[in-house]
Amino acid sequence: MAGSFKRTGDLKVPRAEPMVVKLANGKVLVAGGATTGNIPTRTAEIYDPATGTFTLTGSMATARRLGAAVLLPSGNVLVVGGTDSGPTAELFNPADGTFRDVSSPMSGWRVWPLATLLDNGKVLVSHGCCGDSNGADLYDPASGATGTFTATAGQPSLNFTNSAGTATKLANGKVLLAGDWTGNPAGHDAQIYDPATDSFSATTGPMVASRAAPIAIRLSSGKVLIAGAEDASSATAETFDPATGLFTATTGNMSAARAEGYIAPLPDGRVLVAGGTDTWAGTPNASADIFDPATGTFTPTASMAVARRQLGVANPPVISGGRVLFAGGATAPETGPLLSSPTTTSELYIPDPPSNKFTLSRSRVSSSTLSAVITVEGPGVATQRGSFTRARSAQKLTACSTSRKITEAGDYTLTCKLTTAIRSARRRGAVSVSLTTTFKPTGGVARTVKRTVKLAKTR
Repeated sequence: MAGSFKRTGDLKVPRAEPMVVKLANGKVLVAGGATTGNIPTRTAEIYDPATGTFTLTGSMATARRLGAAVLLPSGNVLVVGGTDSGPTAELFNPADGTFRDVSSPMSGWRVWPLATLLDNGKVLVSHGCCGDSNGADLYDPASGATGTFTATAGQPSLNFTNSAGTATKLANGKVLLAGDWTGNPAGHDAQIYDPATDSFSATTGPMVASRAAPIAIRLSSGKVLIAGAEDASSATAETFDPATGLFTATTGNMSAARAEGYIAPLPDGRVLVAGGTDTWAGTPNASADIFDPATGTFTPTASMAVARRQLGVANPPVISGGRVLFAGGATAPETGPLLSSPTTTSELYIPDPPSNKFTLSRSRVSSSTLSAVITVEGPGVATQRGSFTRARSAQKLTACSTSRKITEAGDYTLTCKLTTAIRSARRRGAVSVSLTTTFKPTGGVARTVKRTVKLAKTR
């Protein structure tokens, strides 16, 4: 799967470092950020994938640059932190397009915080680059009219600020916190937050490289890909294995440095990485790579329409059709501390349709099963169904049926358990079975292959 970038509608307001989150209705909220003159803005707008346009919605009570936003189970959006925001938070209601203050403040002021929705419906809000940012809070949307913040029972290690870092929810519901400022002695460190114990603990081993402003995403295997940095590690990447608690360098590096870059999943299980820069507040690039978890390598793909980098939200939303939305960002190097170059431009990454190609081999028949190996090029669902015609009545009966979910490219065995009807028919003589094998790639179109298999007579 390759793909291409295509410009979509422009934002109504130029934005660097906005908060971007996909809503339950498939539209996208883009809020805050730094606008013209590097002034934090209260404004917000909605992107409609059906029309490719942005429309202004209600404004926040507080201007927020370098904040964080999370979609809640209720469909509302929690926005937290940011420059000039203090320890405040707000709720956005998509039904009426309005924001309202969360009456309960966080335990500290957080700029560039990490916010993660937990499996229990609460939100972990941690760290940040400024203020009282070395701690963590839990937001409970079910407590009070607007939800409440309480400090976590356990707090992160004091020598681990995780500012300019990442937070990735693991398949087991825990959260991996990784990355830090360049030069911080704890820059190789990573921690795990466990909601069951409300506590933090160090990973079994440190990261392979110290990483400030990296990008991270959970892979379909459950591992986590962490890439980029604002130093010599800026084009390197590594994976974290929750089963061992260890980090391992990827086989290959990215084609360009990607600190302050973007990372998003593709329908076939691979990962898109794009944009970013090689130094703190450096010149953004337009290049992009595709990471293949099966090989651990990156392959260059089409370049972005506009070179951009993004402090804060590094995981752009995936909208209908597996498309990835890049809204705003900074398009030039900073000329001073937090002096960005906000843009109104937005674009979509449009992946090619996932491959539905497959081959069948090593067919085997036993007295009770019929199996074959299917080789596929990506994730999806493979099914195999068999039928036969009863000789005397000409009645069509089921011979076997099986289905298997596939997570990545490779070889997989499809084993059909033969029905009582076909086993009985085989005792009377050889039987011809019509087999239908279908593979539907994730986000793609199904392909079907039909064949006939003759099953020998059994005793």
